[in-house]
Amino acid sequence: DISDLPIVLRMSQQMPRVEVLMSTYNAMKFGTEQLKSILNQEGVEVQLRVRDDGSTDGTQTWLESEAAKGHLVWDQGENLKPARSFMELLANADEGVAYYAFADQDDIWLADKLQTAVAQLDDNGPALYFSRTQPVDERLELLPASCFTPRLTFGEALMCHLATGHTMVMNAALRRLILQYRPDFLPMHDMWIYLVAQAVGAKVYYDATSHVHYRQHADNVLGARESNFARWRRRWAEWREGRQEFSRLADEVRKGYFERMPENNRRLLTLFLEAKHSCSARLRLLCSPAFHSGNRGRNLRFLLTVLSNTY
Repeated sequence: DISDLPIVLRMSQQMPRVEVLMSTYNAMKFGTEQLKSILNQEGVEVQLRVRDDGSTDGTQTWLESEAAKGHLVWDQGENLKPARSFMELLANADEGVAYYAFADQDDIWLADKLQTAVAQLDDNGPALYFSRTQPVDERLELLPASCFTPRLTFGEALMCHLATGHTMVMNAALRRLILQYRPDFLPMHDMWIYLVAQAVGAKVYYDATSHVHYRQHADNVLGARESNFARWRRRWAEWREGRQEFSRLADEVRKGYFERMPENNRRLLTLFLEAKHSCSARLRLLCSPAFHSGNRGRNLRFLLTVLSNTY
């Protein structure tokens, strides 16, 4: 009986608790497989919280059945789309949990995913873990995966999207910090959380080994199989709509976290925003080594969007 062990040994037997936050929308096709992979995580105590984002395919009945088995807790909400739905989940998460992870409804997690992440995270200050992702097709056959090493700097986070939500795990200190400000502009929750983590100087860990199979299918919101042409066409449409998401996200960071940021990050953020309105600042931005990614394609896109003032 574990209660008979000395208290120090009993403490060592306790596994870290992770609350997994999943937003569902018409999840019947792949949800059961993903649920099984989450519940089969090794070395951690998992509790699963689901927010249904207005499904119409029977997902809510399935969730009610799984909740009755004790596998999860869930609630029904209005259709907010993924970014807002995940942020709602984060806001309503269990305050007594040490770690929080996002889950898509259609992936497959390897059994060591959460254990690997938690081993990297620090309880003492805001910290975020993310990893490389491995795309697979609907039959779980491996697809080509992009490989590059991020620099893990605030300048790089300002200029490109690096961390995917289904690989993220954060500690409670970062969750509290994220919830201190709700941005009006929020294209994707993972872009925002990674940018804030870098802005405030949180510890950020990148794992070059993938621990998740990222399923690609026709219903993905944004998939890894998006071609370069499709990506450029999407960005062109965003420019025509006046979206300019990187500068708008940067302005949200300024509104919510400027006073908490290290001085060097404040200077980088100020230059990044000033360049929207000044040709000389734009030139300084392009010449700054701080705004550089570990990926050549991302550097080229940044160059073109800054020159056209559409970033």
